[in-house]
Formats: sequence, C-alpha cells, structure tokens
Amino acid sequence: MKFLFLLLLCFPVFSQEDGSDKALYEKGEALQEATYENNLQSDYILGKGKVKATLTIKQLNLEAFKYYDELVKNYPNSEYYANALFGKANIEYWYKSHSEARESFTKIMSLVNNGAYKNQTLVMLATIAIEEKNYCQAINYLDESKKHHKFYTCGDEIKKDKMILERLYKQANDGLKK
Repeated sequence: MKFLFLLLLCFPVFSQEDGSDKALYEKGEALQEATYENNLQSDYILGKGKVKATLTIKQLNLEAFKYYDELVKNYPNSEYYANALFGKANIEYWYKSHSEARESFTKIMSLVNNGAYKNQTLVMLATIAIEEKNYCQAINYLDESKKHHKFYTCGDEIKKDKMILERLYKQANDGLKK
C-alpha cells in the first residue's frame, strides 16, 4: 500500500519528460525506494502516461543509476549532487565496479560536512578496502568513521551499526594477521 502511494505521488514526475536535476534525483530516489518496499519484484510507473513494468531489485537499482549518473555528469553544482552521487556510489558498489564506487565515495568525502553521510561513506570505503585486502586503510576509514556521528531514531539502528563496525574491524584485523 505504501508503495502504491509512492507511485501515485511520483507519477507527475515520471509522466513529464523533465531532465532537470530535481526530476532526475526524484526519479532515481523513487526507483531506489521501490527496492526497499519489495523483496523480489516491484511495479513502477515511468515514461509518458502509465507504463507498468515488473522489475527485479537489481533492475530497479540499475535504472536509478542512470538518473543519478545523468545528474552527476550534467549538474555538478546541483543541490542534489551529493545525494545523487551517494546513491550512484552505492549502486556502483553492489552492481558495477568497486573501483568506481571507491572513486565516487572518495569524492563525497570532499563534498559533504554531514556527519551521517561521512560516517556511511567511510564505512563503505572500509568495506571496499577490506575486499581489496588493504586492511590498514580499512582500519583508518573505520577509525575516522567514529568521528562522524549519525542521528539514530531507534536503538536497533545503533545496535546494527555497532555490529557492522565490529565485523569490519575483525575482518581488517584478521587480514593484517595473515
């Protein structure tokens, strides 16, 4: 039901052929939001009039990537730039290239002062560094992430983030021992 509301809310954006930075960001964000609403498949409306398509989570993310990428390439001074770059970087990490994701996450670090963004970005950079067996760099990223606080709405989020950090520190430290 929530998903249907999202579609109706976003329909005006999707029914316009608007390549503005705001429209591109909203399209990418709506597609990524659709991935959170459904575990396996999602319906969404895109294009002129109503076009219904059933897409997998990967397809939705790759479609969102196109909008984020276009915004990042064509609107470097947009107020949506950092958000689009963050969305793009996450999709690059999961579905494309870790080196591209690393480059995008590194660029985010120079753009934002928001503690939550920096925290999440540093954790993703640490994850990539561990996968690339660059354990010292991973620990540096994790240490730095502790300096940038996130706002939590519930204790479960705190517990989840703490468990992620503990797991990443363990992987990095275990990697150093090899």
